[in-house]
Amino acid sequence: MPSTAPSKADKIEHPQSHYATPDELIDDRALSRDEKIKALKIWEQDARQMLTASGEGMPGSEEGIDPDNHNMLGQVERARDKLQRSTKPTASRRSAPAS
Repeated sequence: MPSTAPSKADKIEHPQSHYATPDELIDDRALSRDEKIKALKIWEQDARQMLTASGEGMPGSEEGIDPDNHNMLGQVERARDKLQRSTKPTASRRSAPAS
């Protein structure tokens, strides 16, 4: 049976299941800027919850196995900042005085 492509909604609600890194998410041309921001917020919430649970001695079945997982929150925050910076209009172009 052929596999179907993941839906946009699933990519947004479960980004860590579809992307290896937050940078992969922001490179996905199938998602709009707002959808990417929403997905990154969800990924950030999940990363914060995993850190909290791990700090309280309650790691999940896969949490903490890969040392790279400890950096996921920082990766998500940097990707979100990168996305927001790249889509903001530059004020200098609008308000530059004519010489």
